[in-house]
Amino acid sequence: GASSMGGMGAGDADSAASAAGDEAAAAEVAANVDHVLVGLLYIARVLVQCGARLRVLAINEAINLHYVAFRECIMPRRDSNCGKCQSVASRRAAFGLVHELAVLFPQFLIRLVQRHYLTVLDENGSTWEFGYDPIQDSRAAVGYVGLYNPGCVCYGNSVLQQLFMTPRFRRAVLDAVDPAKDPRESVLFQLQSLFGWLQESERKCKDPRPFFAAFKDLDGNPTNVRVQQDADEFLSLLLDRIETAVKGLPQEAAITRTFAGKVVNKITGEKCGHVSDNQEPFQVLSVAINGHASLEEALSAHTAGEPLRGDNAYACGTCGHKVDAIKRLCIRELPPTLIVHLKRFEFDYETMLKRKLNSRCSFPEFLDLKPYMEATLAPETASDEAKAAAAAASHYRLVGVVVHTGTTEMGHYYSFIREDRAGGPTRGGAARGDAAAVEDVGRTGAMSRWLEFNDKTVRPFRFERLEAECFGGEDVTWVYDEATRQFVSRVTEKARSAYMLVYERETRR
Repeated sequence: GASSMGGMGAGDADSAASAAGDEAAAAEVAANVDHVLVGLLYIARVLVQCGARLRVLAINEAINLHYVAFRECIMPRRDSNCGKCQSVASRRAAFGLVHELAVLFPQFLIRLVQRHYLTVLDENGSTWEFGYDPIQDSRAAVGYVGLYNPGCVCYGNSVLQQLFMTPRFRRAVLDAVDPAKDPRESVLFQLQSLFGWLQESERKCKDPRPFFAAFKDLDGNPTNVRVQQDADEFLSLLLDRIETAVKGLPQEAAITRTFAGKVVNKITGEKCGHVSDNQEPFQVLSVAINGHASLEEALSAHTAGEPLRGDNAYACGTCGHKVDAIKRLCIRELPPTLIVHLKRFEFDYETMLKRKLNSRCSFPEFLDLKPYMEATLAPETASDEAKAAAAAASHYRLVGVVVHTGTTEMGHYYSFIREDRAGGPTRGGAARGDAAAVEDVGRTGAMSRWLEFNDKTVRPFRFERLEAECFGGEDVTWVYDEATRQFVSRVTEKARSAYMLVYERETRR
């Protein structure tokens, strides 16, 4: 994080441990030998030798076989899937086949190099060349695909991974039939393409630029990938556009209801008892955290009653005159997946500048929202709809965190996501049932693990580090003091903290 620059912070050791874990996982993948593939490659090599001796192997067939061995097994095109040879043994066998073909047909060696090898250099640039490592360019060992960042789209990458890891939303998006005529300009189609790649690809990461080209700004221009934006604003705009795109489709209800809830502004006369309420839908619940040490405290303040008296008294339409009243915001309905936006950016009227709140604000793994609902806060005036909503499950479990590190002018977004093996994608490490996947058994009985999605990097995340990485507050770093010629500790504000929280309703309590 930005807070550890210039010295070693508490998170550096954990980062080193995570990097070591990544290397160990990659080594484990490289050590797993595909014996069937190795056997087929060796059989092909023997057949080539026999065919050459018996003069029954045509030169064109040899060239085609070389192309298959090189392009499909060893070094695939950048726009295709990873090569079939993922282990050291299988790559050794493939190179043996290529070598045998080159020895048997030396007159075509230059032609083969020009046709295939030089093409690789043209496609992939000098940085890739023959240093191609299928392990480094493959889907992460934990079983998921990252997102390439071509500039400053970390805000979008972190949010898109959260949406992809929401099974109900992901399935509905992939099942929808896009009515748009031009898929290049369709946000729905590009989101489907991106989700499909994240689900099926064996590559390390997906380039999201086609999606951002279709995701126009407010002036109708493609999103500038070199300009940083706010993750909360991006999410709200994306959900609005997806809802518009699926109007009338069978998946409309599933997509619109996944994150949709309702709040109500209630004004109740203190003496007359007359009630005025104004219901508003929400997809993201924004909560002010300035001056609050926890999410629960911030929600209590968010739903606390505000007296309307004196010059600020309420003009009661029924009474026909101003009366003292209580104004209160209540949650009326909750969605299956609740996204909470922690307002860490605010405008400072003293400096006339936007600033980031780095103060500590904790949040629980398990959240009970019943105390903040209309049926609890205003039971005497609550509607039947509100009472029915309160009777439904109001218990939620944390499944995702979007983190922001940095300042208002310059920063970086990334995500921590809890993988439920009962509902998430079953690919890679998740499908193999790795030991890391069986990290804890939640109240729902589903085995899960936490993962970090940081642009193209996807790696395990230890849940016990959540407080240090997401609550904000102060951090102790060690810096070298020139005067004393020794390392000294300094207390600074953490630049990294949770910006958005994703809670999933618990259905089994």
